[in-house]
Amino acid sequence: MRIVFFVLLFGSLFSYSQKVEILEPSGFKHNYVLSTLNYIEDLKDTTRLKYISVLRMTGAFNHELSIVDWHDLLKIKAKELGANAYCVLNYIEAESSAILNVKLFFAGENVIKTNKLKRKKKHCSCV
Repeated sequence: MRIVFFVLLFGSLFSYSQKVEILEPSGFKHNYVLSTLNYIEDLKDTTRLKYISVLRMTGAFNHELSIVDWHDLLKIKAKELGANAYCVLNYIEAESSAILNVKLFFAGENVIKTNKLKRKKKHCSCV
């Protein structure tokens, strides 16, 4: 019981050390229900994606834990902004801090399906 409390306390304290900035918002709004957040495999053609914003997440560098926390935070902020797709622009580490810049989009159902097919093809180890 004490261990669970400590983990919850530590996790909540760590998540508050993160900072999120919304950069370059487009103002695009929609009324669709969002269920998942999808990583965009190929950004060569973004004509079928609706740009939403860039998120800049900064915080204390803590190896894998910060990435997991940032992904959870990314899902929350993306949903708030109406995004269901993203790509990582860059990740920068300093001695004790890190910055993750992510571009958010709204993608229709057909775009998401095509993206998932690209992911399967890209990661297939068949010869």
